[in-house]
Amino acid sequence: MGRYCTASDCYLRYNDIYSVNSDVDAVDSGFIFFAEHELDARLSKQFTVPFSSDNITAKDLAIDMTYLRAGNIGKDEEDELSDRIDKRIKDLLNGDMDMIVSSGTLVTVGDTVWSNDMDYHLTFGHGDVEDFHVDSSQTYAEEIERDS
Repeated sequence: MGRYCTASDCYLRYNDIYSVNSDVDAVDSGFIFFAEHELDARLSKQFTVPFSSDNITAKDLAIDMTYLRAGNIGKDEEDELSDRIDKRIKDLLNGDMDMIVSSGTLVTVGDTVWSNDMDYHLTFGHGDVEDFHVDSSQTYAEEIERDS
């Protein structure tokens, strides 16, 4: 079973995949596996991959890429679908389009990852282990938090 989509997802959208192969395991290992890895490779410059299993955009693209890989379509349809996939990936990489997860949350290129200790000096660094210590500001903030 794929990380982003299943053979059932692909069959529901493109039922003529059945004519290529009706064996779910074969579709998973022969098409979905490679389509999802190609998707990860193409988006890894701007996103952390693999994506979560609830990423609707990744699922949608994986289904289309699986169908494209199945190769049971005419040249015109193949070119149209390939162009549509390429445009969506380009838009995602350029930040012209956001990804969306099943909760409706957007995943945007350039989002800052937030950390509750990002403003403190690192505990570890270069030098002797004896010189490593927790930032006094962090210790103070934790003490204040415990007292409240």
